[in-house]
Amino acid sequence: MQESQKEPSPVPQKKSLKARLSLLIKVLRQGRTIWRVRREDPQAGRAEETVTNFIRSIGASEEGIGHFKSIFDFWREFRRDDETSHTVNRYFVGGIGILDLVLFQVLVSVGHPDLASSLSWVAFAISLPCTVGSLFLSFFNKANGITIYNNLHSTMSLLSQVSTLVSATALICHVWLVPGLLFFFIAVIVTISCLFYVTLVLLKRHLKITKLSEIIDKQVVQVSTEMKPTDAKLIQNDESINRGD
Repeated sequence: MQESQKEPSPVPQKKSLKARLSLLIKVLRQGRTIWRVRREDPQAGRAEETVTNFIRSIGASEEGIGHFKSIFDFWREFRRDDETSHTVNRYFVGGIGILDLVLFQVLVSVGHPDLASSLSWVAFAISLPCTVGSLFLSFFNKANGITIYNNLHSTMSLLSQVSTLVSATALICHVWLVPGLLFFFIAVIVTISCLFYVTLVLLKRHLKITKLSEIIDKQVVQVSTEMKPTDAKLIQNDESINRGD
């Protein structure tokens, strides 16, 4: 009697680093479409569908596509969440405002004897008004219950952050080029790391809330299905009592 031999299940091959980088580049080329997904209009739905079809066409699994959809939902929720995104932006721009005041005192004493100091002055002239405007809109929106960023607020925040970084870098380069470049790269790395950490924490919280809501919905459905036979028996008992009467 011959025993049937089971064929070993195929082990999925891991993609090489080159293949992963190629896949990442393909996804990043859809950056403009992905950026539209964050919006709260019909274009966001069409953009999400386009990105989903693209991810499916490059061989992503349905589970991976589900993760991308969760990230898109989190992105929209993050832009609507007044207690997280607005608070983070308010503290960040407030810190930039304090740095602008320090830069102003230093720049007044330095003047503009060379290209670096002149660039620092120009960037500072852009940063300070944008910082004040961004803080004003942030507190105004908070007082009026506005939780979605508009283009004006986003632009002011971005200009204040970038121009302050340029101004501080150029001022340090005025004294010594090497520390200025080192400051620039470290500041960029720290900023990206902090934003990445905040995104991971909020994404983890969003996924927990989503899973919790799914569990609650399943429990509600289960309870409702269990209650149906009991309700039917109660109705039958009521009908039998009425007939007996």
